[in-house]
Amino acid sequence: MKQKLIFLALLPALLTACSFIPKSPGADKVLILPLERVKNCTEIGQTKVQVLDRFGFLARRGASVETDLQRVAKNNAIDMGGDTVSALTGVVNGRQTFGVYKCL
Repeated sequence: MKQKLIFLALLPALLTACSFIPKSPGADKVLILPLERVKNCTEIGQTKVQVLDRFGFLARRGASVETDLQRVAKNNAIDMGGDTVSALTGVVNGRQTFGVYKCL
C-alpha cells in the first residue's frame, strides 16, 4: 500500500517529464539554429508542430514541451528534405512554427 501511495505521489512528475515522440531516421542530424544563422540557407518551407502541453489538469514542464516540439520539427524537416530548422514563433499552448531549411 505504501508503494502505491509513493507511486501516485510521483506520477505527476513522471508524466510531465515524459517524451512520447519517436525520432525519424536521420532526424538526429537535423540542426536547430537561430534565425540569424540560416540567412544563407535555402528555405524549403514551414512546419507548424503541436504536442500535448498538459495531461488533464497537470501541466508538463516547459523544457519537455520544447524538446518534443523540436523533435517533431526535426522529423518534419526530414520528410520535407531539409537539414536545419529554426523557430519562427515561441511556444504557445504546445504549438510552435519552425522554418525548414537546406543549409548543408
